[in-house]
Amino acid sequence: MDLSFHQLHVFVAVARNLSFSRAAEELLLTQPAVSMQIKALERGLGIPLIDHVGKRIQLTEAGQDLYVRATRILGLATEAVEAMADLRQGRRGRLRVVATTTVGIYIVPSLLGAYHRRYPTVEIKLEVANWERTCERLFAGEADVAIAGPHPQPGLHMEPFMDDELVVIAAPYHPLALRQGITLEELAAEPMLVREPGSGTRAGVEKLFADRGLQPRRAMELSRNGAIKQVAKEGLGVAVISRAALSLELQAGALSVLDVECFPIVRAWNVITRAGFTVPPAAAAFCAELRADREGS
Repeated sequence: MDLSFHQLHVFVAVARNLSFSRAAEELLLTQPAVSMQIKALERGLGIPLIDHVGKRIQLTEAGQDLYVRATRILGLATEAVEAMADLRQGRRGRLRVVATTTVGIYIVPSLLGAYHRRYPTVEIKLEVANWERTCERLFAGEADVAIAGPHPQPGLHMEPFMDDELVVIAAPYHPLALRQGITLEELAAEPMLVREPGSGTRAGVEKLFADRGLQPRRAMELSRNGAIKQVAKEGLGVAVISRAALSLELQAGALSVLDVECFPIVRAWNVITRAGFTVPPAAAAFCAELRADREGS
């Protein structure tokens, strides 16, 4: 037979109270309705569950066995409902974030810190990669959400949540550091420190120069903003980098932001998910927090 949860609830109440009347009061049912459910359960199982001893009742051996199992079943059902509620409300589960280098190092950690304080039981994983790798992780289902700059891509849903500025930097003693109104042509003639292929910053800068028919003079290719800043400090070239990555260097006067036409380039950091796929609850809660922060700013 198919046991119903209602039958098990009624049986457990009777077995716990050893009384049909007290079970009826607890369940807000009539005593005949309780008796009917117990009789239907016994018929379905084909074995007596309760013995009547005068005005008292007691569980048969089968009743004692069923009571243990039914209690366990109902407990697991309650746990399942609570677990689904926790997942639905983002109170548990996992959050897998992949972020491009700049935002992943300088922005996302503080966002995840705020999220963790609100949802301390959610397991968080962060991977920092370039744009190509970020896309791969997202499309492979190995990340729930990505954080990156604007990169229109079929199959991805992008929602801006924070503005960023790309600026041109150089050592404070660089000849251009004392200039105003530097042209793109002048900038293209300078040795440039560039990110590796696949970098969103590099792609944006190359497009800017290409739109003006210019070919920047590459001096060195580096895979991390930290390396670019160190090399720029030594006067080995100029570079385009996010202002978010420069707070310490600018405060210390170790680098200068150049006054170049078309700069700063204002772009948006985006929260990115796969179009047409259900975002896990923990990730949905993270996205909702970013959206609320933008709306409140």
